[in-house]
Amino acid sequence: MNSFDFLSKKGFCIFLFFLLCGFAFSQSISIANTLGGNTDNTESKDFFRFDESMNKDEISIGDRLQLDMQSESLDSRIRMDFVTDFSDSGGAFKIRGYLNYHPLAFLNLIAGNAFFSRWVIPASYLAANDDYPCHGKLTDTNGAGIVLQAGNITGSASIQGESELNLNLGLLYDVKNLLNIGFTFQDVTRESFSFSGYAGFSGVQNLVLNAGYSYNYMGSYVQSAQHVIQGSCGYNFRSIGLAFYAEELFALTNKRGNGSGERYFDTGCPNYTALRFVKKFGEDTTMTVRLSSNHELKSAKQNETGTQLQVYPYIEQKTTCGTIRAGLRILFSDSEGFDGLSIPFSWYYRIISK
Repeated sequence: MNSFDFLSKKGFCIFLFFLLCGFAFSQSISIANTLGGNTDNTESKDFFRFDESMNKDEISIGDRLQLDMQSESLDSRIRMDFVTDFSDSGGAFKIRGYLNYHPLAFLNLIAGNAFFSRWVIPASYLAANDDYPCHGKLTDTNGAGIVLQAGNITGSASIQGESELNLNLGLLYDVKNLLNIGFTFQDVTRESFSFSGYAGFSGVQNLVLNAGYSYNYMGSYVQSAQHVIQGSCGYNFRSIGLAFYAEELFALTNKRGNGSGERYFDTGCPNYTALRFVKKFGEDTTMTVRLSSNHELKSAKQNETGTQLQVYPYIEQKTTCGTIRAGLRILFSDSEGFDGLSIPFSWYYRIISK
């Protein structure tokens, strides 16, 4: 939810050292790389981008190297991202990761500057985006924490090291192949305190059916708001290689979700809708179409955002040298109409998998 400087550069170097030691003694290692310009699977923007007049706006390319390790008492991930923007000669390097140590079957100790989806509430899953919001993560997004598991119940407590102590709590009740109910209490010691609750049904194979509510929502997708409800559903017809997913996030008021009680200039409500259609052609070719609509409120009279519609078809092709993804992301807005397009492209391949 909030940016996190993992204890300082020196502290993160120490963490990285122990993480690499964990890789050295691991039983299972996977190293994969993603090269290209695609906001979905790299830190880079889309490879080619054009404005509403179809003038070439910018070119970007990025590379993501990811190492995953698992052993009897450890699991961890290191993700390194490098981005180059050819339009302004800019570049950036980012390294993120976590170490999860479980000395006992019921005890987990986790630390890092990014937890990805290591500890999540399954019912918070957003199927159309294949993602989990930060409010659905039991240990939030980074820091250091403890996770306890007893039967169907998982409880967590974590902290983030910012200018002041930031406490996060989580609770999950999960009955495999039936249902799961979870709650998170994030930024407990701050004005921006948030509460979220989720419930999901998993009793039918290939079916997604989730619902949730957040107080002081500060995540992505829908604009920050004090009260947000979400729902996600879908079904995968595996026998014919066809899947359909949909989700909705809807704010109930025009109050901001930062705990200040301030309102947006508009009197409406932010909302976000997404649809995803997936069709497999054999074992190696998959075509996906994702549609999304994001309605944001004005922050001030001179800052009108309005509604943006995104149409994004893309194809993934598996080859003997990895998976290639290419598509076309088309943008529309209620104020401008056609608002530009971009061409995302990426190449994913495994370097080591054992």
